[in-house]
This record gives sequence, structure tokens and C-alpha cells, in this order.
Amino acid sequence: MYCNDHRDVVVKFVKSTTDIDERKRRLETFKRFYDTVKLCRTLSCLESWIYDDETMPGFSQRYALDHEAAEQLTHILRDDDKRKLIMCGFKNAIESLEIGFKGEVIK
Repeated sequence: MYCNDHRDVVVKFVKSTTDIDERKRRLETFKRFYDTVKLCRTLSCLESWIYDDETMPGFSQRYALDHEAAEQLTHILRDDDKRKLIMCGFKNAIESLEIGFKGEVIK
């Protein structure tokens, strides 16, 4: 189970350029980011990394645009459940993008 909005924000971030090499670089950057934030045990820790634009330039703005919709749907969940959904969405995005790059069918 994962959050579609959080998966989509990663996909949009990676695909926001038409340059394939830049898309691959963004995916690799996001994978390193994911490896760092998966150590977060609280939602506030995770969000502090997400909103730090120095960590992954450009991602926090993309995230802020799409996060409001996700927050409206998850406001009744506990913070730990939100954190898990976000992380699962991020992981699903990485897996989907990697499959696309293997087939070079990144649109």
C-alpha cells in the first residue's frame, strides 16, 4: 500500500525535464535521498529532509505543490501511518521509473 500523490510527485520531479540523462541523474539523486530518509522514524524527521531544498534542489517546491492534495486525504491518519505511506509512495516511484529506464520508455 502506498500513496499515489507521493509516488506521483517523485515521477513528476524526475520527468520535469526532457533530457534523458538529466532524468537519470534526478532518479539517482532521489534514490540517495530515499536511502537517507528511510532512516527517519518520525514524520517530522522525514518532512525536515523533504523541505530542505539544499538536500535535493527543486524537489521541495514540486512536493509542496502536490502535498496539499495528499494531506487532505490523510488528515485522519496517525503520523507514523502517514510516514509509511509517503515512504512506500517514494519506493514505488523509484521502482516504476527504473522499469521505465530499462525499457527506455520514459515519457
